[in-house]
Amino acid sequence: MCDAESTDIDGDVPEDTFVYRGCGSKGYLNKDKNGVQDRAFLKPGQNHRDGLSLGLTAIQSVRGFRKGNFGAIRIRVADIIRAGRELHLDITVKYDERDRTHALIRNMPCTDQAHEEADAHALAQRLALLAQVDSAEPIVAPPEHE
Repeated sequence: MCDAESTDIDGDVPEDTFVYRGCGSKGYLNKDKNGVQDRAFLKPGQNHRDGLSLGLTAIQSVRGFRKGNFGAIRIRVADIIRAGRELHLDITVKYDERDRTHALIRNMPCTDQAHEEADAHALAQRLALLAQVDSAEPIVAPPEHE
């Protein structure tokens, strides 16, 4: 697993919670924009050292995107954990200690590790099947108040 950094990780997100993955690429949704592609849940280790980012709302899932977004995907935490268990992976979903509107999928296999690549693709495929398109249009986040 390549989420080696564990600073600022807090408790478990409850399993009945829906979490959102911002679509930072057109490739996260299928051509008709009514389904989720595996790519939305692939994790290259060098870019995601603390886990795969999620928001607790669709707006929160795209807040950090500087170049815009292509919508958001939603999935239940219990489905993420179950998909991991089916592949014998200890997947968890944790809060970000610094921002309770941000969560991380932890213990994910990485695509850039040869010994984890097959598991990474298998997990991404399962998660894509379980996830739903929340918005196939760009989400405009209101400005954050300081």
